[in-house]
Amino acid sequence: MANILDGSEVVLHADRSRPIKVRGEFALGASSNAILVKGFLTQHADDLKLPFPVAGLKLAHETETSVRKVYRFDHMLDGIPVFGAQLIVAVDKQNRVRQIDLFAGSTNVIGPPAKVQQLDAAGAAKAAATVVGKFTKRLDTPAPVLGWFST
Repeated sequence: MANILDGSEVVLHADRSRPIKVRGEFALGASSNAILVKGFLTQHADDLKLPFPVAGLKLAHETETSVRKVYRFDHMLDGIPVFGAQLIVAVDKQNRVRQIDLFAGSTNVIGPPAKVQQLDAAGAAKAAATVVGKFTKRLDTPAPVLGWFST
């Protein structure tokens, strides 16, 4: 199978180790949906040097315009989102993948140590207050969200 990057417009990551944007015309099939797009990404994962496994892609948003469909996927590890890590695929009306935007950030993920104490929202607020000292809260605190940070 030919590498899909051959003959495509490719923008490389700053370290030149992997693509972060690919433009071209890649046949998807008779129709277009998120499952077919994930299948395409699975088929070409090695060429694209995907930063995280395709199995962890979760469709976050799908939109359609007069000229294309755009699929936005969140990267998930162990069912937990990687903050800020998304993959976007644009498919034209002829069911061709026209552009793939890959996560441009760092792809190392550091998990918690084996024995980490998870705090609930109140515990986290108390721990922060202990470190910060006396303070006046000006805004309501948003609910905590479990997630990975890439490093």
